[in-house]
Amino acid sequence: MKIYKTTGNLFLTFILINLLAGCSGPNPRNMTTMSPAMNAKKEMQTSRFNNLSEQDLHHQTINLVQDLGFQIIYANAALGIITGEKPGNLGLHFSESMGEAFAFGRAEQPAFPYRFGIIATTRPAMTGFNEYLLRIKVMRVWRAGSLQKIVFVNDFENASLYQKIFARLPK
Repeated sequence: MKIYKTTGNLFLTFILINLLAGCSGPNPRNMTTMSPAMNAKKEMQTSRFNNLSEQDLHHQTINLVQDLGFQIIYANAALGIITGEKPGNLGLHFSESMGEAFAFGRAEQPAFPYRFGIIATTRPAMTGFNEYLLRIKVMRVWRAGSLQKIVFVNDFENASLYQKIFARLPK
């Protein structure tokens, strides 16, 4: 007795098996856990604020971002997010050679001008009343083309940079 009478049935069975095999994906638990290095980076970029409303923290963060010379691109207090960009240097007393040493000596960097970008997010700390977390991420952003699309982002991974930024806000 023949199981496959035609090559069409064989081909259809092959396609069906491949489709079913494609439905199985990676374990989602592995995708949601962060590595110790990622946790350390997140901790470095985050600060806790007590006895301050989320709206006050959001407004003070906007003022801080503007004081650092960033132009606010997007701010939404309900979502707790602020984004900004600026050309030139960060203005936090870091020399260019120090900057190259801690973050920028990577070969894959594009050879066209960059801007600095900042993303700040606020959220409740979930540990107490009137306690909020502020996470700030500073990066170099390269844009290209007539629409100025972002083509490359390089994060700052220097704790002293974030300490200087957070020191400008009242705890």
